[in-house]
This record gives sequence, structure tokens and C-alpha cells, in this order.
Amino acid sequence: MNIYLIITIVVVLVLVISLPLGRRMVVNSVENSLLQENFDKFDKQIKRWYIKIFIQPFNVDFLKLNRAILSEDKEMTDEMFEHFDHVNLNEDQKEQVYYRGFQYYVTEGNRKMSDKYYDLIKDLSNEDLINYVDRLYDVYVRKGWKYLDEMIDEVQEDDGLTKDEQLEHYSMISTMYDNKGDKKNADKYMDIITSEFDKDDA
Repeated sequence: MNIYLIITIVVVLVLVISLPLGRRMVVNSVENSLLQENFDKFDKQIKRWYIKIFIQPFNVDFLKLNRAILSEDKEMTDEMFEHFDHVNLNEDQKEQVYYRGFQYYVTEGNRKMSDKYYDLIKDLSNEDLINYVDRLYDVYVRKGWKYLDEMIDEVQEDDGLTKDEQLEHYSMISTMYDNKGDKKNADKYMDIITSEFDKDDA
């Protein structure tokens, strides 16, 4: 066999083996910087030449968006969301960006931007996401209680909910009672959340 062909095969095999490992190491390192809120380290990492080799452009931008949100840099966050307005996103990427935008601007109390991302989500094809966001919008934006009885039934029936989903239900039920002006029941469900956290800490 030609020596140059052998060398080519060896190089290709090394790349096939090393690239996935290298990608995993790079992604883990960058994500850990975010989780530890070491933003200076993250900013240096995300600018390195090899980032574009191991992380797709959308994921780089999405990491930057999460960095902006975690560091509470509102100007940078707005800029990153505006950037995504001009990027050609696939359906999965739209779901990630639109839900992150909805979540962020609802938390910020920005009705105009909350409505923008709510409307964008409603145009997607993911019915589960749409139904979930409908609930969030009614509870936290409209300050309503439309889903109160439905969510109480789901908790009482223990309809395959995970522990986190149960806690989210209790939180939303408490908020809906608060929206309704029923402080007694709002406090009741907030106490359930507190007791569940106490169990986890025990």
C-alpha cells in the first residue's frame, strides 16, 4: 500500500477519534464557566480560535445569550435577542430562543417583549410548548387564574408529574390564588413548596 495513503488513513482515523473528544472537553469547559458564573473566563474561552471548530455558530450565540442573562447584563441580553431576529433559525432553534425570550421578559415584567415572544411561540408547531406557554402567559402576564382547577386536578391525580413539575404546579397554583385575591390559599400552596424543600434538605 502506498505510504502516503497509509499516512492519510491514519490522520483521518486520528481526527475521527479526537474531534468528538475535543468537542466534549471544550463544551464542558465553556458550560462549567457559565455554571460557576465565571464570566471573565467564559468571555476569553468563547473568543478562542478553536471554538468555531467544536461548537456550532448557533450554540455559540446561545451560550452568549445565557451568559448575558446570568450576568444580568440587560443591554447585552437585548442585543443577543435582537441578533437572533436576523438569524435563519430552524424549528428547534426557534423553540429555544423564543421560549428563552418569553421566560426572560416575563421575569423582567416587560409586557411588550413578552407578547412578542408569546406570539412567536404560538406560530410554532410544538403543541406541548404552546400549551405550556399559554398557562404561563395567563398566570404571569395576564395575572389570571384560568387554569386553576385544571392544575389542582393534575396535582391531586399525580398525573405522572415529576417532582420539579409538581413544585412548579404548586408555585403557579399559589400565584393564581394570589391573582384571584385569595391570600389564604396562596399561602397554603406556598407552604407546600416550603415543606417539600425542607424534605429534600433533611
